[in-house]
Amino acid sequence: MLRYPNLISKDSLRQPLLCYKPVRMMSEWYSLEADAKHISKERARAQKLKASQWWRTKLNQGVCHYCEAQFKPADLTMDHVVPVARGGKSQPGNVVPACRACNASKKLHTPVDLLLGGR
Repeated sequence: MLRYPNLISKDSLRQPLLCYKPVRMMSEWYSLEADAKHISKERARAQKLKASQWWRTKLNQGVCHYCEAQFKPADLTMDHVVPVARGGKSQPGNVVPACRACNASKKLHTPVDLLLGGR
């Protein structure tokens, strides 16, 4: 019997998840939850978000979300904390400014992946 009923049991982890597409990357497996329609929709939302005053304010602060270094607004990119390919959305709670180096090194990881993976 589970002590915490809201947690996932070991038995439920053994059952295959049919809706996910596993992708091998950097010696780890990721389940991609997004389909082409979701990715297309979120890219369009990201373009609208880039034109918003909220995003311009974030860029003008000039701080990378990950390394916290100062950059010119033109040197920062839009990064999805939970990548769109993993089911993330293009909304203010999931979008942060990141320098090109941090954005490129993050790839499909989330900050939790990086903390738990020891990278």
